This record gives sequence, structure tokens and C-alpha cells, in this order.
Amino acid sequence: MPTIFDPEKTWGENPFLGFMGLGEELLEQEPRAAYFGQQEQFGRSPRQRQFLQNQFSRYHNQYLGTLGAGIRQGQWPETSFSEYAAAIPFASEYASMPPAMAGRGFTSQFAPRARSLYSF
Repeated sequence: MPTIFDPEKTWGENPFLGFMGLGEELLEQEPRAAYFGQQEQFGRSPRQRQFLQNQFSRYHNQYLGTLGAGIRQGQWPETSFSEYAAAIPFASEYASMPPAMAGRGFTSQFAPRARSLYSF
């Protein structure tokens, strides 16, 4: 007797459950989607959000370095980039940076320096 495919047994009530794993696969194929999916953690100030949006390559390179070090030590990497990006403490990293690096120390664009007058 031929086996009849029963979607109720295979997937339950949701016929799209077979496609649910595609999201995780997409995040691994496109790491920018995993990183920018964390934008709610970037903070509320526009300057902080813009700074962290520009830091994708730095965090991705750190992740690749971690993978390389693990492989060199003979360990198979178990952390995906989406898990790595979810664990980044964006707010505390931004707060701990020096103002000049984080783009917070440039107030002179609004208030010009006071000019000193010297008498000879």
C-alpha cells in the first residue's frame, strides 16, 4: 500500500511550519540582516543609532576573528552571527567609548571658539 502524505501529521495545523527554518538560514546567509535586526538595542539618540549602524564591519570582523581562533584551536564554531549580534551590549559599549570616538565631542560646530585678543 503506497504511503499517502498527510500534512496534518507532518506539520500539525500550520502548513507553513516546514518553511519556518528559512528565517534562521537567511540570517546566517546575510549577516547584515542579523545585525540590523538588533536596531531596537542601538539606543534612542540619533547620534548613537547612526554610530552603531556604522559599526557592522567592526562587529562582523570580531565574530570572524573569534571563529578563526576557535577553528585554529580545533573547536567547531557553535555560535552563529545572529546569536553573537544578539549578545552585543550596544548601549554599554557606546557609553564606554571616548566622546571623540563615539562622535559626541564635537560641539564646536554649533558654538564657535571664543577668540582671544592679545595686546602687545
